[in-house]
Parts: sequence; C-alpha cells; structure tokens
Amino acid sequence: MLTGGISLLFSLLTLSAIALERTAASAGPQLPVATVQMSALVYVAIGIVFIAVFLIAVPGIFILVYQSRSVVKTVQEHDPGESWTDKCPLLLIAHGFFLCRR
Repeated sequence: MLTGGISLLFSLLTLSAIALERTAASAGPQLPVATVQMSALVYVAIGIVFIAVFLIAVPGIFILVYQSRSVVKTVQEHDPGESWTDKCPLLLIAHGFFLCRR
C-alpha cells in the first residue's frame, strides 16, 4: 500500500513536470527561462524530500520500533517455535532473494 502511494505521488510529480515543460515549450519566449528553471528545481526538491521521508525516515522508524524488547517478547509469546529461517544461514537467504529478483 505504501509503495503504491509513493509511486502515485512520483507519477503525479512527473506528469506535472512534463505538462509544465510542454506548456513552457509551446509558450515560446513568453516564459522566462528563470521561471522554468525554478519550477524544475522545486520538483527536484520535492522528489528529494519524498525520497528522504519514505525511503530513509520511515524504514528507520520501523527498525527502531520493531526491535524494541516489548515487540520481540510479544512475537516470541505468540510464536514460541523456532522458524526455518533461524536455522538457515543468512547468506543463503540473501542469495535466494537475489536470485528471485532476476
């Protein structure tokens, strides 16, 4: 759900940037170059903010919240058995994920 929302926001930003570029190109010399450059700078800044929030801050918050002792204790209470991933080497799991992405 979150990934779809982020994709939608980036798509809307891209479409609006393309529309602005087309409008500026069709208007000819009527729009100053500084206006087009400033709008492009605003779109880049908005994109950087979205990347910083959704790809850095949100995962960081998830990591901090889900590694607390209360969360670990709750998970162990609801699923006391050992999982197959606990027995498998981490490099093997990572290699499997890498092969699935191809």
